[in-house]
Amino acid sequence: MIVQSTRLEIGECVIPSFELRSGELIGIYLYSGGHVWKIHAELVSLLAGRKAHSHIRLKSPLLFAKAFQENRWKRMFSPTLVNEYLSKYENLDPILLRKIMVHEGISLTDKMKDLDFNSRKLLSLTAAISQSG
Repeated sequence: MIVQSTRLEIGECVIPSFELRSGELIGIYLYSGGHVWKIHAELVSLLAGRKAHSHIRLKSPLLFAKAFQENRWKRMFSPTLVNEYLSKYENLDPILLRKIMVHEGISLTDKMKDLDFNSRKLLSLTAAISQSG
């Protein structure tokens, strides 16, 4: 077991009891609205182990991969290339990265804004995992 949670209340949001074991995936879907960002930040801090809560037991903190974002002006006039984004991370496994890029059809000269959501998220996850190892 990695995470065990009993019924958790954050603001007006109630998350039912759950257990997360190694190799499993849990999706927590939140409805849109202004209140979501506060709940999202609270969940990330609890599950990443930055904040303790009596209803959550963590065997090991979970990794949070922040989604790639750039501001509007940068995106319009000088969009970030995949190579620029990946150069921020030092411990990237070149073999794994090459496999991901071939599988997703990504090149180092592609603009991050032109990639679909799944490809951007996959690069973010790869970068986050390389920093945690």
